[in-house]
Amino acid sequence: MIRWAIVSILIFLSLRARALTAGELLPDPDQPSVILVTIGPGDASYEKFGHNMIWIHDPTTQPSDVLYNYGVFDLYESYFVWHFIQGLMNYRIARDDDAYGWLNYYANQDRSLTLQQLNLNDQQRASLRKFLEWNAQPANQVYRYNYYTNNCSTKVRDAIDGVIDHQIELQTSPIDSGTTFRWHTRRLTADDIALYAGLDYVMGHSVDRPISKWEEMFLPVKMSQTIRTVTVNGSPLVKWEQQIYKSKTHVEYDKPPSRFWIFITVGVLVGGILAASAKALTPSPFQGEGGGEGLARESKPRRFSKQRRSTAAADPHPNPLPGRERGLGARLLRWLACLIAFAWVTLAGLGGAISTFGWWFTDHYAAKYNENLLQLNPITLPLIFLVPIAIFSKRRGKRLGFYLSVIGLALSILGFVLQVLPKWNQPNAEIIALAMPAHAGLAWLMYRLLKSQPATSKKQPATNK
Repeated sequence: MIRWAIVSILIFLSLRARALTAGELLPDPDQPSVILVTIGPGDASYEKFGHNMIWIHDPTTQPSDVLYNYGVFDLYESYFVWHFIQGLMNYRIARDDDAYGWLNYYANQDRSLTLQQLNLNDQQRASLRKFLEWNAQPANQVYRYNYYTNNCSTKVRDAIDGVIDHQIELQTSPIDSGTTFRWHTRRLTADDIALYAGLDYVMGHSVDRPISKWEEMFLPVKMSQTIRTVTVNGSPLVKWEQQIYKSKTHVEYDKPPSRFWIFITVGVLVGGILAASAKALTPSPFQGEGGGEGLARESKPRRFSKQRRSTAAADPHPNPLPGRERGLGARLLRWLACLIAFAWVTLAGLGGAISTFGWWFTDHYAAKYNENLLQLNPITLPLIFLVPIAIFSKRRGKRLGFYLSVIGLALSILGFVLQVLPKWNQPNAEIIALAMPAHAGLAWLMYRLLKSQPATSKKQPATNK
């Protein structure tokens, strides 16, 4: 088990910044105080939403500065990965005496730091410290983590709220924030398009309901902003505030930027390449037999030499476009179409399988009731094998592959049409813009491959001379 204190010591030994001190940070370092420490977003995916901790400063005790951190997890915990997949992650609170070391660490990580001294009386400070000490005991420190409703920020919020007669909840619960959990998730992951797309895809309706200012405090920065408006016995809860470090690289968006054009561009490119390759690699379904130009060519008399007749007899399944197929460009185009189609059906199939698993077989609150399952569906999983077979084989896999590709396209169109219904209004226009053109291009490719399939030769009955 990783001891976060040991790791922190190793990190702090490598810090290059000048150490912060109580005299520099606190307005009255000789008096006991409770400080809410808010840390801005960082580089790692789990740092995108920020962090916060409770710092209790009391010069009359030893140690005089203690941090209480609800954001600790253990990667080496038994079955950690499986618990993460199931939505059953365990986090814990940790107590650390090196408050200034941690502040220096976050500053060196270029993460913004804001300190807010809370206006608590002696009894409230003592009650809060007593609760935190109890909570940090090994028997009490573990809690079941939830991204939106029970995380490091909500635990800090609840601990403070408990010693001020729940004034934070009473004053903020009735206020609509005008946002949703998805809205904030998009806003804070917009600079990482892969994380943005992945989270937006796996989240369902449960994260689209309006949330209150109380619920919005699942984000540390929002909690820091909201408690400025809270009063206790007629006095502001925040007695003093200072930003001791401002990040030079990590800036939060005020609202989610639109990523629609990225998604639709990728979708149209994938669908367009597949449709174009279908045209280039197969004869038109409206052409005459053998790749002719339809009825106009069929009406012309055909002349075959004896050598060409014998070749046609020997090869009952001639290549539809022999001139193109035997060229290097055609082979490269066939491989390009195969790779792009394979990548798309792998994404669609595995994405659908993950979404289905998350909805039905895990405790992930955010993954329930997900309309995106109509866009990326596990029914396309067999296409991972059928698409390459259909592209490189003359017969096998084409009919079943075509049917499955049409089903994938039909589900995508259904998900788009259902948006007009009140209960089917999940904000997933970006996922639809990605999926529908790609499904259309794949379905057209599989249709052309099916139509180019040579007819099964029938054996002629033997005749006696």
